[in-house]
Amino acid sequence: MSLESLTSIILDGAKSASEKLLEDAKKEADLIISSAQARSREIFAATYAPFEKEAAAKKSSALSMAKMEETSARLDALNKMLDETCKKTMEVLLSNPSFIEKVKFWALGHNGGEFFIGKSIDNAMPELKKTLLEKGFKVIALQNPNAIEHRQEKQIDRLDIEDGLRRLAFDQADRIIAILSAP
Repeated sequence: MSLESLTSIILDGAKSASEKLLEDAKKEADLIISSAQARSREIFAATYAPFEKEAAAKKSSALSMAKMEETSARLDALNKMLDETCKKTMEVLLSNPSFIEKVKFWALGHNGGEFFIGKSIDNAMPELKKTLLEKGFKVIALQNPNAIEHRQEKQIDRLDIEDGLRRLAFDQADRIIAILSAP
């Protein structure tokens, strides 16, 4: 065998061995990389999980706060509308002769005691105070401008127009909310 043939055999063997080593090295490198990627995903998941939970909690909190703000705004609008409705209705009632006569009839149906009259009612019905004084009732100013009270001993008979209107409005609150919520 010649040196050249021997060298060729050695080189072919070395080449074959090196290719096998390269293949094995590549397989081992792929396994190491795959294992590192899996570990990297585990580390990321373990590190990110608390932030993900925190982000979900913050999102939930923000949505809850937004919902509360919306509800608060709707209630503010409802209360403002109810206040305005009560004021306008009060003005209409206190300028209605039929209503004024009914209040006078109610007041004059009492015997003895004293009357407390609110400013709005006194302004709308100045003759009521005069008539009550003529009938012998004691008449006193009442802090609630939209009410009139008859007090005798431990009994109080109260006509609170504003309170009555508010109760009526709140009885209609579902309908009012539906109107406010309509697109």
